[in-house]
Amino acid sequence: MKKTVSWIMVMIFLIGIIQFNVNAEEILANKYAFILSEVGIFKGSDKGFELDREPTRLEGLVMTLRMLGLEEEAINYDKKVVDFKDVPAWGERYVQYAYKLNLTKGISNEHFGSSNRMDNKSYLTFMLRSLGYDDDKKDFTWSNAAEKAAEIGIIKKNEKNTMNFTRGDIAEVSYNTLKMNLKGEDKLLIEKLVEEKKIDQTKFETLDIKIRENLISDDKALNVEDFGAIGNGVADDSTAIQNAINQAWLWINNIHAFTKWTGEHDDYRLREIC
Repeated sequence: MKKTVSWIMVMIFLIGIIQFNVNAEEILANKYAFILSEVGIFKGSDKGFELDREPTRLEGLVMTLRMLGLEEEAINYDKKVVDFKDVPAWGERYVQYAYKLNLTKGISNEHFGSSNRMDNKSYLTFMLRSLGYDDDKKDFTWSNAAEKAAEIGIIKKNEKNTMNFTRGDIAEVSYNTLKMNLKGEDKLLIEKLVEEKKIDQTKFETLDIKIRENLISDDKALNVEDFGAIGNGVADDSTAIQNAINQAWLWINNIHAFTKWTGEHDDYRLREIC
């Protein structure tokens, strides 16, 4: 089945003064974050999604539990199964519950590493365990977690040695993991979560897990003014533009955006290259 790799480029010229470019990597990160946020898995802050920021280990663990539909259970878990010294009060129940499920082991007997930077190997370890792979049974090791993840398709081979692991990467890796088969089964993780009522059927469809051969064929148009853009060269239209991009991703195929902004050099183009 053919997989379409999309590249959306956004160029904005406001009265010939401002030029804004979003590369493919940034657009993809926004796509995954947006879709996961729509189903309550990925959450931002008052600063937005912060996709360029490196997450902490505690953030990564919370994201894993949320992806598995276990956040409420974690919040209500009041037992202490491990005595880590470095977990803040708000994260204590998340860590205790994840430890109980063998999703995490911490970085030592006394430390979880709450504020440590979450690297790709550690987050991929969470993802592999979520799929039923067991490092205690030598299915993989922390040191080769990226290789194992590439082998089963969570990441691409050229992404194995990623040094800067960001919240945008977390969104993409989490999205991809939901589309992976459980270890030794012909069943996707998302299908298991639907069956267990961790994620409802509507969310399953929203995530668009099944790859479709027949994508939308009709060109569609976006007017960024419909998303709240002012277009006078003074107002901050970045939120409106981002909302237009998010909508564009829901359409997937050939998209062209236009605007009625006035001005000799006003021009906004959204173009997808497959």
